[in-house]
Amino acid sequence: MSIQNGVLVIISGVKKYLTNHILGSLRFRIILLMVLAGAVPAMIMQAVILNSYEARAALDGETVSSAEFQAAAGQVIPDGDMESGSLPCFGKSTSESTTFWGSGNAATSGLCAQSTKPGMGGSYCAKLESQSAFGLLAAGNLFSATFRFASLSGTASFGMPYQWTARPTALRLKYHATVGAVNKGTVTEEHEYIQDGQDRSRIFAVIVNWNSRHATVAGMGSPTGVWDPAKTAETAEGPVIAYGSLLIGETTPGDAMTTVEIPIEYYDRTTKPTGAYTLVISCTTSAYGDFKVGCLGNVMYVDDFEWVY
Repeated sequence: MSIQNGVLVIISGVKKYLTNHILGSLRFRIILLMVLAGAVPAMIMQAVILNSYEARAALDGETVSSAEFQAAAGQVIPDGDMESGSLPCFGKSTSESTTFWGSGNAATSGLCAQSTKPGMGGSYCAKLESQSAFGLLAAGNLFSATFRFASLSGTASFGMPYQWTARPTALRLKYHATVGAVNKGTVTEEHEYIQDGQDRSRIFAVIVNWNSRHATVAGMGSPTGVWDPAKTAETAEGPVIAYGSLLIGETTPGDAMTTVEIPIEYYDRTTKPTGAYTLVISCTTSAYGDFKVGCLGNVMYVDDFEWVY
């Protein structure tokens, strides 16, 4: 940022950080006001982009005041690169005690497996593939949840502890989807994301402030506990602070994975999550897989989950 011939210049990509952080310094604000008021016409102010930000005030080429501000560190999504073959989501009946990634692999395997795909990052990615279980659709899935299968019903308990230190603007990942027409289950009015018989895969990320996990139970009958973060700002477990959602209604062109950024929409921009469970990420080959409605044949590859700030 600089004052040049009376014009305030903001370096692209730095304006928001300067406004929220650097300008919070009283000393820096006073100096900036002096410049804007013309009291110090020869002063030049800069923001130098390194691992940290430096605000430097200079008079006739001599630095008269400076301050350094460390940007909030970007947070890592655990095992977002899908490189570890020992992740519980890839095993069968191993997601009950997972500490982050889980899947519905139990009555049937192959809903989530480690795999490879052109365009992936690193050596591996996750492959989600729909299966038939007891004659019904079992959607391929990957989620930050525990999963338990008993008495022909599966319980996904959503929510993982996550110590938020920064507020993301988007979820970035690589994906490739094969999506077809609904050929399992009966479409009703409540399945509004299905248009003209075309199934949709879905990926969403949710920042929550929950005191307990949210359980969704799906089995031979109607599911219970189904929730949509795009339609509710609160569940019985606590508030939904923000969400990002991507509905995929067509097959990805070509064979290579593509990178997508899913914008995060905030219900609440001031509260910092302090609950026991603060993050949900979910990927499914069929948006209404809990209802056993979708396309048997859908496949989705995902990899390299990361936040954008």
